[in-house]
Amino acid sequence: MISLIIASKSEIDVARCTANIEETIGVPYELLITPNADGKLPLTKVYNEGAKRARYPLLCFIHEDAEFKRIRRRALHLQ
Repeated sequence: MISLIIASKSEIDVARCTANIEETIGVPYELLITPNADGKLPLTKVYNEGAKRARYPLLCFIHEDAEFKRIRRRALHLQ
């Protein structure tokens, strides 16, 4: 279980990021998105506020332009 904390400047970018997360994450998660289009809030404040609201112990602070990819794992056959 992971809490993903995002400071958003663009609704389009955060929508793309959210869709990418949904396609790749593979574990229970929550999204904590704080709109900050005007840039009035420092990034550290957004992240700290998100951390206070988080329900899960594992926190991931990401930018909305991040893109996640799945890694394919091949089975190892020991002889």
